[in-house]
Amino acid sequence: MRNRLDARYRVMKKLPVLLCIFLLSACAPSEVPSDKILERNGIKYEINSQIPFTGVLTEYHENGQLSYKSNHKDGEKHGLSERYYENGQLSYKINYKGGEKHGFYEIYYENSQLWMKFTNNDGEPDGLFRRYHENGQLEYKGNHKDGEEHGLFRRYHENGQEENYSPVCYQNGNQVDMSKCK
Repeated sequence: MRNRLDARYRVMKKLPVLLCIFLLSACAPSEVPSDKILERNGIKYEINSQIPFTGVLTEYHENGQLSYKSNHKDGEKHGLSERYYENGQLSYKINYKGGEKHGFYEIYYENSQLWMKFTNNDGEPDGLFRRYHENGQLEYKGNHKDGEEHGLFRRYHENGQEENYSPVCYQNGNQVDMSKCK
């Protein structure tokens, strides 16, 4: 008698976890291939729908590898968007808010090494900006303001050593005297 009660207890104990997994998968945004989406006046809709698309739009390379994946809300890009090379490596990932580029932006070499990383505001670099050599070493770092270099920039060789003429000072995209960065 005890074994049957123990077995029922073990099943009942796992039921809430299984129920949560089921509910989360049922509520997950739907993935829809891009050829099933239409754009009208800048808003995306599933074919034969009048309701703006909310879900994940996907595209695939001819070799079957994922090419593109983008989250949408109310017909606009919202959240993470990713593009992939044909070899399956990530090409870039960017965040959107209400259809506009907003937040982090990361671009990768085809060998999967990070190339650039920055925050952006409406598609323009704004804040810390870093670019890397293909071997993964930092190439340069600095800040941007409204898409322009602004502040102290440092450049590095592929071996990681700082370049001789580094650092350089910028204000609103123009190189200025170093005293203006101190």
